[in-house]
Amino acid sequence: MADSNNPILCPHVVLLPSAGMGHLTPFLRLAASLVDRHCLVTLITIQPTISNAESQLVSRFLATFPDQVREKQFHLLPFDSSTVNSTDPFWLRWEATRRSATHLSPLFSSLTSPPVSAVVYDVTLMTPLIPVITQLSLPSYVLFTSSARMFAFFASFPTVAQPKLYSGKLQPTDVLEIPSLPPLPVSMIAPILLNPESLFSAIVREDSPNIVKPTGILMNTFENLEPDSLAALNSGRVVAKLPPVHAIGPLFGDQKMNAEVAEKSGFGLWDRSWGWGVDTFVSGDQIGEKIKEMMESESLQRGAARVCGEARKAIAESGSRESSFKELINKWKN
Repeated sequence: MADSNNPILCPHVVLLPSAGMGHLTPFLRLAASLVDRHCLVTLITIQPTISNAESQLVSRFLATFPDQVREKQFHLLPFDSSTVNSTDPFWLRWEATRRSATHLSPLFSSLTSPPVSAVVYDVTLMTPLIPVITQLSLPSYVLFTSSARMFAFFASFPTVAQPKLYSGKLQPTDVLEIPSLPPLPVSMIAPILLNPESLFSAIVREDSPNIVKPTGILMNTFENLEPDSLAALNSGRVVAKLPPVHAIGPLFGDQKMNAEVAEKSGFGLWDRSWGWGVDTFVSGDQIGEKIKEMMESESLQRGAARVCGEARKAIAESGSRESSFKELINKWKN
């Protein structure tokens, strides 16, 4: 393992998350995991942030790792939201970031002490970032924030999903046949993706054909949780010439930090609309009731126990998570 006191021997990993807590949180957990493995981390934060929760989470995280994580702020270019078909603030921020992406080149070029070993960015920023990072000859990795099965759906979207979803003949009971994997019910797909005019749909259609271009894919899952999906992806049976998919999960959060952010944010109510275009509020009482239902379900308890046991195996010294991190860090050192 690299000497944490010698920055020359430590991989320098740049992380670029997208807007929304569901996208930011996995990046901060990844950053903590990299720091724990003696990597130097530069966190690029998009300015201004969308929500107070995001700002507070980033501030608290940086205060937790003052010497190991450096922040670089990236201020977006002016953006006319009337030019896109959306009012969702998170999707609009994704689009504004995508349109500003070419201006990230000077920021990446300035990170020379030590030189950058790899750039990890959110899947929602992929297409505009690929030419920028390629021009700088930097290894690039996409962090996909959902499951391996949903990544298989995303990767095969142009050939498997797109023709059927937008045929005008789609039925709620239909399924999508993803190569080498069980059929995916249409009911599991976010309704907004079924609308070809939505900004979210446009981003997926633009990005999914380019998934073969990054150096690799990082995913917060583990081998024993999704063995069939990971095997199908890495064997090329889902999409030919797909880059390696690295299962680096489970990534754990700092519970003290999460609790502090929640308290300071005044979460009697959870923030609304984390990017699926549904303006709904969920109260703490409602969440508590659902947790109670889950805790009283014997089948869910058995399932949770199984997943917990497999997660323990993944984080063991010889587990899949550690193997994935070792493989990546060894690549980044060279």
